Amino acid sequence: MRFIPAIALGLLPLVAMAQTEAPAPEPPASAEASLGAGSPEAVAAALQALGYRALLTTDDYGDPKIVSGASGAMFEIWFYGCEEAADCKDLQFYGGFDTERAFTAEEMNDWNLDQLVGQAYVDENGHPRISLALPGATDLTPAAFERMVMRWDAAFGTFVNFVEF
Repeated sequence: MRFIPAIALGLLPLVAMAQTEAPAPEPPASAEASLGAGSPEAVAAALQALGYRALLTTDDYGDPKIVSGASGAMFEIWFYGCEEAADCKDLQFYGGFDTERAFTAEEMNDWNLDQLVGQAYVDENGHPRISLALPGATDLTPAAFERMVMRWDAAFGTFVNFVEF
């Protein structure tokens, strides 16, 4: 039993060190301002800074929507999870084409198998659609936003060629 007090006395310097250590430093503040679904104006401005047109308007529910384009075709950015047309939480890039011929779900599935970005599908009339959902897109750095837009632009362009629009 004499070993227990000796062990306890041996641990006292470690306890004292733990109590006198400085608290962990705060992470550095980001040098880049963030943007996201909660600030449609910032998303539109960021798109414009990347060389895209960006018309900020509203959808049928009164939520923000941005109309833009790439590869000779129009696309939209929809805002979801909004509370009274503000404080939105999610973004979705969307492009739809009213083509002369109807596409099949199988054709869209084949396209999806070869693509990382964008989900292709057809509407009830066989018209091709593509979307890219970004749930929780509330705090993106400008660099992350630019990368996402570039990936969307590449997928959208590939899709425009695929559907021969």
